[in-house]
Amino acid sequence: MTTQAKVGAFVLGCFSILAFTLIYLINAQFSGHTVAYRTYLRYAGGLEPGAQVLFGGINVGQIRAVRPWSSDPTKIEILLDVKQNTPLNEKSVAKLGLVSVMSGAALSITTGSNDARRLSPGSAIPSQEAASLDEITNKMAVVADNADGLITEVRGELQGISGDARTLLANLNTVTGQLTDQLNALSQHADETIQNVNGTVSDVREPVRKDLAELQNTLLEAKQWLADMQVLVRANDYKIDDTMENLRTATENLDQLTESVKQRPWSLIRVKQPEDRKVPKCLNLPAPPDPPPAENVHAAVAIREFRAPAYLKQGAIVYKPSPEQIDFYAYHRWAINPCEFVTNSVIERLRASGDFALVKPYDGRPDAEYVLSGRLEKLEEIDYAGGVKVEVAISAQMTHLATGATVWTNAVSEVGDVNKHDVPAVVSEINRTMERAIRKLLTPMPDVATGPTAAQRN
Repeated sequence: MTTQAKVGAFVLGCFSILAFTLIYLINAQFSGHTVAYRTYLRYAGGLEPGAQVLFGGINVGQIRAVRPWSSDPTKIEILLDVKQNTPLNEKSVAKLGLVSVMSGAALSITTGSNDARRLSPGSAIPSQEAASLDEITNKMAVVADNADGLITEVRGELQGISGDARTLLANLNTVTGQLTDQLNALSQHADETIQNVNGTVSDVREPVRKDLAELQNTLLEAKQWLADMQVLVRANDYKIDDTMENLRTATENLDQLTESVKQRPWSLIRVKQPEDRKVPKCLNLPAPPDPPPAENVHAAVAIREFRAPAYLKQGAIVYKPSPEQIDFYAYHRWAINPCEFVTNSVIERLRASGDFALVKPYDGRPDAEYVLSGRLEKLEEIDYAGGVKVEVAISAQMTHLATGATVWTNAVSEVGDVNKHDVPAVVSEINRTMERAIRKLLTPMPDVATGPTAAQRN
């Protein structure tokens, strides 16, 4: 045997081995781990055995047989083998498809729904019919016939429209010629009118400028007046609260008087009253001396009279025999209004601190940068819990008068034990507790000491 014959025999042997290997691998891929399914279509579109089966665009198997269905010859039965573990479900739909434009037909299966039940092997896959080429051609022919008729109608309409357009253009030319003559005459009159207006404007320009300047000054003055009014209203808003509180107090007193008369009508003519308990008649706190303010201190503060609950403003001494009960001494009253006393004590202590150039009672005038207002929450003698005590609670806040912003706020509550059960001991402990409460209330104060001088405020 010649060398050429040997080489030819070797090449043929290699091709035979390669072909056998490919056939074996393909059969192993599609027969060793595949599951059989079926589906039915009325139009197979050229599907043949061996065509690809696509699941969501992925090749998962091939067509095994395509034949008329024995039970219903109007449908085509398609048998297919799909790779094992392909998640076909009841929502999956089989329809005719293409892998690419140049390739043959393929069977395309949608992925369905993850919540749908999986199809068992041998089950029928729901199908959806695809339009055939004949149907598409027939529809295109109908569309073409309709388009021909429409084009013929449009041509007729365009001829009529073109005639109307020529007539319209002729009319426009005529009207345009007439308007041109009228506009020329109008432009001549307009030139004369403009010259007259220019002369008139030149005559009134200077008076208008003066009026605008005066109007601007008036607006500035009105703006300043509104700002002053805003400051004044903001400074006196507490008076509205005091008025409402006085009305509530008067209403409560009237209700108490009415209820008392209903329960004890003889009290209107009764002369002798039961003997009252002895109580302290005044408060007395030593006033600290007033040091001179520092050189860089220029801010001024006005102190509003401290407010208090209605039962404290009546003047009677308050004592609490139990946590839920409040009672009053019938004849013994404070020699000085507690609200006035706390207000004077705060003024004296702020003056003594030297933190402000001017500390004065609030009189409604906006000559101070800040306003301090507060409330006497409690001033009571406590006669329960195993002894006699006194309780003082005060809150306060400082407001910038021009902006209305709160720059400082504080609240304190102090309780003092009465060592001896007599009037001097109660008076002494009230003094000490009130002094501690006011000192803690005003410590620390906000850093607002710098401000305009007295000459600048005036």
